[in-house]
Amino acid sequence: MNLTTHQKIIIQNTCNWIQKKLVFKPIAVGGAVLTGCGLFLATKNPSMDEYKTYVGERVVEVAIEKLCQKENFPIFLNDSIKNCSHLISTQRPFLEKFAEHFTTKRNLVICSLYITRFGGQDLLPTLQLPGLNITTIAIASKFHTINFKVDRGKFE
Repeated sequence: MNLTTHQKIIIQNTCNWIQKKLVFKPIAVGGAVLTGCGLFLATKNPSMDEYKTYVGERVVEVAIEKLCQKENFPIFLNDSIKNCSHLISTQRPFLEKFAEHFTTKRNLVICSLYITRFGGQDLLPTLQLPGLNITTIAIASKFHTINFKVDRGKFE
């Protein structure tokens, strides 16, 4: 079968067109999927109010774990504090408000980074407040704490 030059050009152009469409289509679909995922994640970044609630719960959990052990209390407080976990839990609204003032939020489009730092100030020459450094990443309405450091302060 002999093909004319014109027929060869038509076949070549058709093959080139099909080849471009087959290569371009997965790239276009992949790009659309990535863009859709990015937009979805951007709209699902939690708010500062949601973070306050989360960090308040986490601080209460850690405070109960660290402070409500008899060996951590000064001797004169052992008998006076009967329900340590309840006492700390009632401070959650205050801790949430406190965290709001000491938190920096960085919006990274598909996620948010929250950095909370407070405490460590000297009240008296022999009394220093405990310090707290919390780094949390929020993505798709979920919080993931990546750093939680407590500096016990000093009481001499």
